[in-house]
Amino acid sequence: MKPSLDLLHDDPGVRAHLERDLRRRYGEDYEVRAHVSAGEVLAALRGDADEGRRVAVVFSDESPADGSADLLAAVHELHPQARRVLLIGRGEWSKEHPAVTAMRTGQVDSYIFVPWGLPERWLY
Repeated sequence: MKPSLDLLHDDPGVRAHLERDLRRRYGEDYEVRAHVSAGEVLAALRGDADEGRRVAVVFSDESPADGSADLLAAVHELHPQARRVLLIGRGEWSKEHPAVTAMRTGQVDSYIFVPWGLPERWLY
């Protein structure tokens, strides 16, 4: 059973674009799964934990400032080895952005700007 790459984004266009780019590059080695809500991704991750299935990365547009600290903590609790990547809108970055605090406090491992432009440079 392949480990998964899970992604959560509330914009269907961004979600479909990210799913397509991840599948194109990693589809042979990972199951790429797109989710429309935090509840949906958590249900999938709980099922994975129950089945002993590995989760490699969880990409999420929900930041700790938006109340998703619970989501990120649950991902870490269910799959401590999984990387947590925050999806941030381009132009939103600053030293005060919640992603900076989230990375500093260990709530996320890294971030990707949306849109990511050239996937070879920014996404992969």
